[in-house]
Amino acid sequence: SAEINSVKADGVILLEMSTILNLLNNKIISKTEYVKHSWIQSPSLKILGLPIPIGPIAEAFINKFKPSLCKTIDENIAKSFDANAIKSKLDAFFANPLFTSDDNIIGLYASPSQFAIGPFSMQQDELIIPVMIDGEAVIAEKKPSDLINNLNFEIQPSYDNISELQIQSRVPMQYIEQLCREGVENQSYGSGLTKITVQKIKLNGYKETLQVRLHTLGAYDGELELSFIPRFNSSKKLIQLEEFRIASISGKKLDKTIFNLVQGIIQNKLKSTMEDFFNATIQDYVKSATKLLEGKEIMQTYTISGKLLDYNISNFAISDSRMYFNLVSKFSGQLSVKEF
Repeated sequence: SAEINSVKADGVILLEMSTILNLLNNKIISKTEYVKHSWIQSPSLKILGLPIPIGPIAEAFINKFKPSLCKTIDENIAKSFDANAIKSKLDAFFANPLFTSDDNIIGLYASPSQFAIGPFSMQQDELIIPVMIDGEAVIAEKKPSDLINNLNFEIQPSYDNISELQIQSRVPMQYIEQLCREGVENQSYGSGLTKITVQKIKLNGYKETLQVRLHTLGAYDGELELSFIPRFNSSKKLIQLEEFRIASISGKKLDKTIFNLVQGIIQNKLKSTMEDFFNATIQDYVKSATKLLEGKEIMQTYTISGKLLDYNISNFAISDSRMYFNLVSKFSGQLSVKEF
């Protein structure tokens, strides 16, 4: 005779569940229901070497287990996705600039306005949630008081997984002017009878035109006004100053030699200094966004990742002693929740 205290049956089952998500007061409310199941490997049991059919027993166990499994899934979703906690962490994260210039004067300040989530999926031990984040940002010397958004959460049953961040440049002209002064002011160009010294430089503008006033001594003793129109080259992803013009405000008439000399100053110093600043600022944003989307843990077990897809710049304007332009970037993103 033999005494049997316990037995073990092996089998592999595929369960199909359906979960409906809703959002209430920034809390995820889920309702999971059993759909169907199928055996990948039928359950088998051997006692003393004899096969024992346990299909009906296994089916009864599954039927009994279904309600508690659905309840456990809903509890884990509610516990793993706390929208209020995510909102608090995002607000704290965006309270600081995403990047600053090398001299820590100019920074990119952002404020998300919408956080939408798409259909959940599971990958190994992680809950993967597609996210779409829309928001505004400003490039300036400090965070503007009007850059405040109440972050809203919503659920989108269908999605294209493309987020959008609208960035407005509000760089003070005085800051750009100082950069130009450091490279041009009190510098001499040419030699002998064609030597010109730039005594003073002043930046201004009207609508889309960037204007530079030069007070010069030497071969040209007077004041010159130079103008450019900034444009974004979408294929090269560069801001370029185009349609260069020069006019005499005071002093003698410009001859060809002086014109060529002044044009050389523009090309080698002023134009390159301003273009380098604009494009370095844009590249700082691209690098910061790329690094952030490589995987940033915004709170314990929550990681945002994705990819910068594209960006474009438009609507250049000079107003209120600031250089304005709009940068719109598109990116994909997802939120990974570990230990789900």
